[in-house]
Amino acid sequence: MSQWVCLDQECIQRKQILEQLDIKLSQLRDAIIGTGGKTLTDIYDMVSGIKTKTDKLSFDANNYLQVNVKSTVNPPNLDVQLSTRASETTLQNIKSQTDKLSFDGSNNLLMALNADNVGIAKETTLSGIKSKTDKLSFDGNNYLLINVKATVNPPNLDTALSTRASENTLSNFSAKFPNATALSDSLSNPSTTIVGSALLGWDGSYWRRLATDTSGRLKTAIDSLPSLPSGSNIIGGVFADYGTGVSIDQQVGTTEVTGNAVDVRRRGRKVVYMKNTQDVDVTITIEGSYDGSNWFVIRDNITVPAGDYRIGELNGAFGYIRAKAVASGTPSSGKVQVIVGSLT
Repeated sequence: MSQWVCLDQECIQRKQILEQLDIKLSQLRDAIIGTGGKTLTDIYDMVSGIKTKTDKLSFDANNYLQVNVKSTVNPPNLDVQLSTRASETTLQNIKSQTDKLSFDGSNNLLMALNADNVGIAKETTLSGIKSKTDKLSFDGNNYLLINVKATVNPPNLDTALSTRASENTLSNFSAKFPNATALSDSLSNPSTTIVGSALLGWDGSYWRRLATDTSGRLKTAIDSLPSLPSGSNIIGGVFADYGTGVSIDQQVGTTEVTGNAVDVRRRGRKVVYMKNTQDVDVTITIEGSYDGSNWFVIRDNITVPAGDYRIGELNGAFGYIRAKAVASGTPSSGKVQVIVGSLT
């Protein structure tokens, strides 16, 4: 290889420059392309695209970017319209009023009250009141002393007290009553006024206390009886017959069942037992009759739920009692019982 020798200064400078550019053209190309493999054409195209966008930007005379806002979004805390807030005029009017306020050295508001407008008593008024109160007198306990010009009876004191019973009258009246004593079975006939409760009987001439046995049961002695007809007789309404009679004792469906008539002519008060062991509800009607043929309703619409019972009492004078029953559905088991019994 030929060795070039620079003889002048200019050649020496070029040689120094070339020595500083100690790189191959292929290396220069690779350095320009970079790791992404972009050519100068690619870089030009990208820069051209950026320029296309920046060419759309506009600036004012102060080089401030001009922006055409498509839509304005309020910041979060700007949650009401500005037109609803106090205007400068409103604030100026408020200030013109607050400028009239005066404060002392401690910043307390100073106020001047107009007695005529706010209703505060004036000195002349208070003086007039004092002239009246100065006339009042009080005792040592500060009770007000009053000189009554005229005494007026209260509304309920509508009669003179002298017309009412005096202490002497009441004392004499009280003497009519003996000291309190306990009532007992052995209490003797009283010789003075006595207050108590006694069962008396009139014998035609005198009132006499009714006697009881040692168990407190009333003693009754029948003086005489009217002649009775021959045969069996019933006196009054006291019977020894405590029997019962069955009106219904069977399964009851949706067709109403009319029970047997129970003869209760020899009984006083009656009790009716109604029991439903079926699996459906039953409605029962109780009827009465004086002859066993003509019937009338004593009580209807008595509901006895499934598996439940009811008990009723009859105090009327019925000759015959019977029951009617109907179920709310077809039972699968159990039965209905209506039994009439006597209480006396």
